[in-house]
Amino acid sequence: MTIQALRAKRVEIANKMKAHVEKEGAWTSDRQAEFENMNAEIGQIDNQIKAIEASLQVQEGLSAADEQTARFRNVSTENAAELRREVLVAYLRGGKDGIQNLIQSGRIQNAQTVGSPAGGGYTVTREMFGAIQAAMKAIGGVRDLATVLNTAAGNPLDFVVVDATSEEGAILGESQQTPDLDTSFGTAQIGAFKYTSKAIAVSLELLQDSEFDIEAYIVELLGLRLGRITNRHYTVGTGSGQPRGVVTAADVGKAAATGGATSITLDDLIDLEHSVDPIYRGAARFMFHDGTLRKIKQLKDTTGRPLWLPGIAAGAPDTILNYGYQINQHMPVMAANAKSVLFGDFKKYLIRDVMGATMYRNTDSKYNELGMVGFHSLLRSSGDMIDIGGAIKAFQNSAT
Repeated sequence: MTIQALRAKRVEIANKMKAHVEKEGAWTSDRQAEFENMNAEIGQIDNQIKAIEASLQVQEGLSAADEQTARFRNVSTENAAELRREVLVAYLRGGKDGIQNLIQSGRIQNAQTVGSPAGGGYTVTREMFGAIQAAMKAIGGVRDLATVLNTAAGNPLDFVVVDATSEEGAILGESQQTPDLDTSFGTAQIGAFKYTSKAIAVSLELLQDSEFDIEAYIVELLGLRLGRITNRHYTVGTGSGQPRGVVTAADVGKAAATGGATSITLDDLIDLEHSVDPIYRGAARFMFHDGTLRKIKQLKDTTGRPLWLPGIAAGAPDTILNYGYQINQHMPVMAANAKSVLFGDFKKYLIRDVMGATMYRNTDSKYNELGMVGFHSLLRSSGDMIDIGGAIKAFQNSAT
């Protein structure tokens, strides 16, 4: 079944679930069982959709690089995809010699495709950057919701952070001087940490096998590795020697009562929602671990109806209290004192990337004696909250 057909089927079931919940009358065990059956079917469809989307992520990222390739190589966009793949495959399989062969054949004219860094090996950035970034996004989490800033240099940047939620103007009489109002503000400095994917080794046999999609294999593996470590730090980073994660930066908006060390209630979610100023709630979402979602799906309102409902329109998010949510597997699971649920406007979290990911191809003795070629990718990036007005608040489980 195609992804379009799966989404259409999901919408159909979601509409039935909504009508089922809104139907008048008591919420009986039979109605609960029917709801759970539809919920299970929705879950199966979601898993199928996620699998298809994951398989398309890398290819979409490669396609996104085509426009950049067209500009850089001075070719038409129609020819960019073919040329980009030729450049990358030549580089992956043959390194600098592979690129030189393309140049000599007249396929490309720019001889600066491959650089030779001081530490050895060769690098390629332009054609690979979009694809690695797309593979990183397959992890999901903070990068999907945050504000992402790309800079050409890595010097520290100072951002002014302001809390203006309680500020307002006043009536000014004739000839009266405009009064002063001191704004509460601070600064957040965002630098750039150097991340590595760690090296992967690929056999010469795989590199020389024309049927093997070496491009997708290496791009996906390097991107997923960078995506996992950066998302971990964007989520729970300490801010000391690594980015300050959104969980670390968020103030507690609702603390669970004693006995809530591994659970959450409907009242907890409502209190968390209203701990965030209304000015931020228009773009707000929840964020939590998938295990937390399982517990939230079991919550019911005062009539016994489920709190969670699937999105109705195609592509519409599933909702909790009419807000969408983001699954982030680096969020803390529910445990004593854990900040296990976040709520707010995640655009107030800033991710800063410097120039994009760079890939290295190494053929030194460490690899060639074993008939291998090594690849790794580096990315300079950081993240921090650029708000002191409480745009994102956390639910914290109790100590006991």
